[in-house]
Amino acid sequence: MRTSGGASWKTHRPVLKIPKPLLFFCVSIVGVGVDITTGALVLLNESSTVFWATAAGLIAGMIVTYFLHEIITFNQGEVALSFSRFFKYCTSSVLVLGVRFVCLTVFTHFIPDDYFWNLVSLIGASGVSFVTNYFVSNLLVFKRNE
Repeated sequence: MRTSGGASWKTHRPVLKIPKPLLFFCVSIVGVGVDITTGALVLLNESSTVFWATAAGLIAGMIVTYFLHEIITFNQGEVALSFSRFFKYCTSSVLVLGVRFVCLTVFTHFIPDDYFWNLVSLIGASGVSFVTNYFVSNLLVFKRNE
């Protein structure tokens, strides 16, 4: 049994024999779905900006994705929900949000300001931040040598 630092909840379960990048992708698709759906719903509010929409989407997607990654992607025979890793994931999500804001700034500079093009920008920025999140999560958050 490993220790995860900080408060944790553990239960034993079988390890899935699917390659980690594929698991990460599948779990993240669920998170991206939550992310983009939340962002699109916030964007429907005409007083909201694409930046508020992307922040709301990222936060909702981040919470769902963290728990699914702990349970499915990065488990090693047991589920260990760790406050320490959750804090690291939240912190890394601030970096990912920064990357997304930079992408949105560039995208929205070149496109019309309407719902469709803002949604296209939101999806494009989400794609870039998805790749960034994969590397940050693997390198900093879910390493199991804690």
